[in-house]
Amino acid sequence: MVVQDINRPDVDGVQPLMYDVCEKIRTELMPVLDKGLVKLLKITTDDNLCSSVYIRGSFDYDASVHGCIENSRHFKIMVNCPNTHYYTGGNKLTVHLFQGWKCTKFRKSTSTVEKITERLNKWFSENKITK
Repeated sequence: MVVQDINRPDVDGVQPLMYDVCEKIRTELMPVLDKGLVKLLKITTDDNLCSSVYIRGSFDYDASVHGCIENSRHFKIMVNCPNTHYYTGGNKLTVHLFQGWKCTKFRKSTSTVEKITERLNKWFSENKITK
């Protein structure tokens, strides 16, 4: 079941409110693929129910072996605005790992985009592929 907020800001071709935040995060995190720290990384944003950036991926995903991301060392991370429904710009952001399998702990925190990406890059290095 998918819940849709019919009054959300990003309908009818309008960019999500956190589009710029998502692009900053994407610019800072996508190099981890080239460095070989993760095998799969997807970064998306929308305003359904609340403004958020959704980061999902895997440290050792192999479609031919596993078939689905949940059978690998995977993670799902959300970046959103604390105490508010939609992003208004300049807000501090909360980042938390809400699903991860065989990954080191990642504590929820509230900070700026720059500090969040720095922290995520460090976390990717700690969990990198060991093969």
